[in-house]
This record gives sequence, C-alpha cells and structure tokens, in this order.
Amino acid sequence: MLRAGTLLEISKDPIGFRCVLRVIEMLASHRALVPCLMDLPKSYQPSQVESVFSLLKGLDNTSKIFISCLGQNSSTSTETNKVSEEIAKEVIKTFRVVE
Repeated sequence: MLRAGTLLEISKDPIGFRCVLRVIEMLASHRALVPCLMDLPKSYQPSQVESVFSLLKGLDNTSKIFISCLGQNSSTSTETNKVSEEIAKEVIKTFRVVE
C-alpha cells in the first residue's frame, strides 16, 4: 500500500491506508521495533527493495508538494482532493514520528 505512489491512488482506500499508518506509528513508538522500518539486510528473505522508512519518506515529500499545490490552487476543492489532503497530512505526521 505504501508503494501506491500517488495520493489519488491511496485515497481510494483511506480507511485501509490510515490503518497502515497507525501500525507504522505503533512500531516506531517501540525502540526495539524501529529497525523493522529501516533498511533490511540484503540476505533478508523475501527480498525487499525499499524499506518502510524510504517509502514513507517518498510519500512525505509527495504529500508536502500536494498540500503546497492545493494552497496555490484552492479553486479545485473536490471531495477527492479533501480526502487526499487529509491523508497527506497524516503521512506527514506519521513520518515525523518515524523520523
């Protein structure tokens, strides 16, 4: 779900994505579990290309850009944009917890 890449794609299942963000926050709040979010060794099976941290960091950057664009073009307020904006804010909040 973190690999969706776009907030529009993620906003199709906001409840599911919010649950994913809550799980990430819970893992980040336990020092012993934080390594689960970071890069995994190359020998880890099944092999993982990107860590949760790097995927979340990419979504954090996308979210900041999206919110900035919404601020510049407030005339295009649609229901999808509202949901995407809420999710973008939650992504930013979650990344701060993990960071």
